[in-house]
Amino acid sequence: MNNMEKEFVPYELAVRLKELGFNGPCFGFYDNVDKAFYQIHSASLIEDEAVYIITKAPLYQQVFSWFRENHRMFHEIFIDTEPTIEEPDKLEFAYLILHMIGSEYMHTSKNKRFDTYEEAEFACLGKLIEIVESKSE
Repeated sequence: MNNMEKEFVPYELAVRLKELGFNGPCFGFYDNVDKAFYQIHSASLIEDEAVYIITKAPLYQQVFSWFRENHRMFHEIFIDTEPTIEEPDKLEFAYLILHMIGSEYMHTSKNKRFDTYEEAEFACLGKLIEIVESKSE
């Protein structure tokens, strides 16, 4: 995976987002046959998924914005670690989700900590999808 590709939501999550109704313009897509990632130079090329052999590959930033705008769900990734004598520079990350419909709903990664920001972001996005999927059942 190249540096730019890690900015895009992985295939498995992109498919679930498509099923939830995400349909924004994207600069990348996955081939549904071999699940290969392709990047393009103009998002207008993939505004419509009339071609059923692809799944749009949105940026993480786009998807988190979509959850805010369409589901009133907000997230935060934060450092959640206490330095130890053995590892004073080790950072661990966690996430928080706020759902602002009616009363405030909160979900956190609880006691689960992640070694990288990206791992926490991936887990947070998976939880956002899971929450919306459970509401639509």
